[in-house]
Amino acid sequence: MNIVEDYVSNYSNFGPVIVATDFNTSCRVTDLERTNVNKSIIFSDFILRNHIIPVNASKLCDISSFTYIPTRTVLDYFLVSEELAGDVISFENIPEGTLSLTSDHLPVFLELSIPYVGNSTNDTLANKLTDTLKDCANIAIQSGSFNSKTKPYWSFEVTQAHTAERLARRKWINQGRPQGVNFNSYVEYKSAKNEFRNRQRFAYNAYMDNTYREIDEAAECDVRIFWRLISRQKNRKTNQISEILHHNRQCKSPEDISNAFADFYADFYTPTENAKFDSDFKAHVTEFVGRTLESCATNNGLLPGGEITIISWNISNIRTSNPSFADDVVCIGTSPQRLQILLNCAYDYSLKWRFEFNPLKSVILCYKTELDDVFNLGDNSVNVSTEIKHLGILRTVDLSQSTDIQHSSRKGRNAYFAIAGTGSCLLNPLTVCGLYNKIVMPAVLYGCELWNGIKPRLKVS
Repeated sequence: MNIVEDYVSNYSNFGPVIVATDFNTSCRVTDLERTNVNKSIIFSDFILRNHIIPVNASKLCDISSFTYIPTRTVLDYFLVSEELAGDVISFENIPEGTLSLTSDHLPVFLELSIPYVGNSTNDTLANKLTDTLKDCANIAIQSGSFNSKTKPYWSFEVTQAHTAERLARRKWINQGRPQGVNFNSYVEYKSAKNEFRNRQRFAYNAYMDNTYREIDEAAECDVRIFWRLISRQKNRKTNQISEILHHNRQCKSPEDISNAFADFYADFYTPTENAKFDSDFKAHVTEFVGRTLESCATNNGLLPGGEITIISWNISNIRTSNPSFADDVVCIGTSPQRLQILLNCAYDYSLKWRFEFNPLKSVILCYKTELDDVFNLGDNSVNVSTEIKHLGILRTVDLSQSTDIQHSSRKGRNAYFAIAGTGSCLLNPLTVCGLYNKIVMPAVLYGCELWNGIKPRLKVS
């Protein structure tokens, strides 16, 4: 109400004001038992303060009329300035059932006698007023464009049947919604509705048959098209974020949430600076890169070659490479002192190459015995935990395999039910087997190399 009053006060400086909207309350005494009294008092005070007249509550309007069907009250108002009150020719709340509507709010008609302005005609003024209302509606009311991908099977024949069904329904509603086969409008509406549904089902089945045929063909010749068609059949859910916490500040509006994400990624891609970073090594690397680029320029753009050596580790008589993958690093120590030495080496390496570890995402796992030692990664301590997920595999201090197997079984079930809704009953059996082997089995067997000591009585549900 405060926003509306600000608009009224502002536009009153330029001339008479007309306000038309749903106020969600009534100022009529006869409606007080069926509306919010507190809102009604605020609405009435707003009318008195701004010297505007609610035409709906004036003598021009039938006292028994209403604009809101469920409570049979007047919630939609035309408010005009006092200087326009004498220019009101007629006013009417359209009775229920007069027009075919799906809204609970009934239309309201207002006729004004507007004087000529200069050389303008009534048609010109009406066109300007209509264009202004459309522009305001486009700005204030959100709308979406037609998306053909929501119902790709929708054909011209389905559109014709749908149009005929809507026309028959409108005719049936205008005649008072009669029931029974004795009324032609009822019979025509039901017949048109049945025809529309039959054509819609036929178009949908034809579209799905064609899609499954394309999947069968793509599974044998084009893997990219195959997975594109499979992804198209999956149901997607849109996640709507209502609020997020950014820098200890709650962001609720869409603009604040967008700005929070922008700040996050701006900070994420901005190089960090730390006073402990190795400046001498940075200067050495910069000089080396410059000399390398100069060498490439004189060597047809080729980098200077050299022998590449691979550092390998021995863990329990198993020859393996450095246990690191992308930005995931594992330090293995046979004692707390040796583990702390490795952590110090990792921290020194980060200072040398100018990046920082996140201590909140770093965890210490102690197998077989409990430790009271405190581990540090630079100036921050690292928490000791009983489990951690590394590379998608859950690791626990008791080396239990049942949790891993249960987790893999759950992922396998999710993968199976994800492809079960793609119409596997209509696909070629070989295509279904390919889906199972390419989607379900990798999800189940990921990390199975670490399963050991499986008991015969282990139950997997």
